[in-house]
Amino acid sequence: MKPGGVAALVVAGGALKGQRFDLTGETFTIGREPLCDLFIEEATVSRKHATLQRIDEKWFITDTSKNGTHVNSQRVSGLVALVNGDKIAIATAAQLEFVGSGDTIPLSLEEGQAVGRMHLDRKTREVRLRGQLLILSASQYVMLELFYLSSGEIRTRDQVSRAVWPDDDPAGITEQMIDALVKRLRDKMVLLDADHDYILTVRGQGFRFSNPQV
Repeated sequence: MKPGGVAALVVAGGALKGQRFDLTGETFTIGREPLCDLFIEEATVSRKHATLQRIDEKWFITDTSKNGTHVNSQRVSGLVALVNGDKIAIATAAQLEFVGSGDTIPLSLEEGQAVGRMHLDRKTREVRLRGQLLILSASQYVMLELFYLSSGEIRTRDQVSRAVWPDDDPAGITEQMIDALVKRLRDKMVLLDADHDYILTVRGQGFRFSNPQV
């Protein structure tokens, strides 16, 4: 990787169109499992659909799905090297573009830019509201990360349940439990920023996250 740069995936098509995911670790997972780095809630996507891994400063992708992963219209078989501009199709659910580290703004510069009143660092699990550290429980962080990564889109209570309590029987997770968790998170957020409602309840559907520019 070139000094100061970081590779990234940019979503070019699908429900998450326009979102960018920086590849700051050694691996990056894509799938329908809520704990994947790129969570795609679509029936054609496998729970663990594909994995990117960095080897000798280069990024490679492997496919572990039923419906296939394609790079530049060619189905992935084995370990496939990625180069800047490669088009990645996750079944029929999402289209991604790989951006090499030499073609991205250095991460240190990006972190200094205004990205919204709230900033969530997935690597450190640190959350800040208007520059102030937000202290969260593990379950509150997982739920907030789900909302943060789907900013502007509605997340249902079922999606929240699967993300926060993936190993529990869904039948035992009540709406009251989910709403109580949302309320506790809201209560913590309002202590640091009382001027904006970050988590909006959409009646009969779920929740929508709002993160305005600073």
